[in-house]
Amino acid sequence: MDANQVQKLKIEAETDPKSLIIIESALEWVKEHTTLDFDINNDDDLEALPSCVRLFVIRFLELNQLSAGVTSESIEGLSQAFDTSKKADLIWDYANELLSAYLISPIKFVTAQRKWNYGYKGKIHDQKG
Repeated sequence: MDANQVQKLKIEAETDPKSLIIIESALEWVKEHTTLDFDINNDDDLEALPSCVRLFVIRFLELNQLSAGVTSESIEGLSQAFDTSKKADLIWDYANELLSAYLISPIKFVTAQRKWNYGYKGKIHDQKG
């Protein structure tokens, strides 16, 4: 990810190394958790991304630039306000809000396999033994 690619996203963001890594991480998150298929290194793909992805990248960037837990500070009164929300939960909240049309559910259904094997005279034997 470089400054030119950030311009292709059409978002206003700092292009320092940390911000570039966060933006790239946001795009990787979108690739992994949505049905959208794009190449992070392809300028045409970046330009074609829906506006909801751009908004998600902005929020992802803002969230990851915050100090962990601190929501506000006051120097004269020596007070701090803290937020106990997990960043991962907030990312999913943003994704549900902005990317719902493309989002893949984080819930996975796994079919049950036959766990028990009924042997001689109806005794139950674990398949391991």
